[in-house]
Amino acid sequence: MLAVCPDCCAASGCIYPNALNFDASATLDGGSCVFGGCTDSAALNFNLLANIEDGSCRFDVCPDFDGDGNINLGDLLNLLLGYEGDNLLNEYDDD
Repeated sequence: MLAVCPDCCAASGCIYPNALNFDASATLDGGSCVFGGCTDSAALNFNLLANIEDGSCRFDVCPDFDGDGNINLGDLLNLLLGYEGDNLLNEYDDD
């Protein structure tokens, strides 16, 4: 008696419709799917599923340092003071 092979006729490829390289004829996931998106974990729109960087990452230019939900003059001053402080420390560092 011949053994039945369920995967004998399977076509390996990317079976996920949202992937960039989706293959409609594939019947078996070949592990080759490509998902575009932001791959920088520090970005606002980081995509854990993305395995190809597509240049879509977005970042806060000036963070909300005081946590009031708004980016205002106080936040900008804190950013500038922190930056200047780092520069002053580096300027006088003997290392």
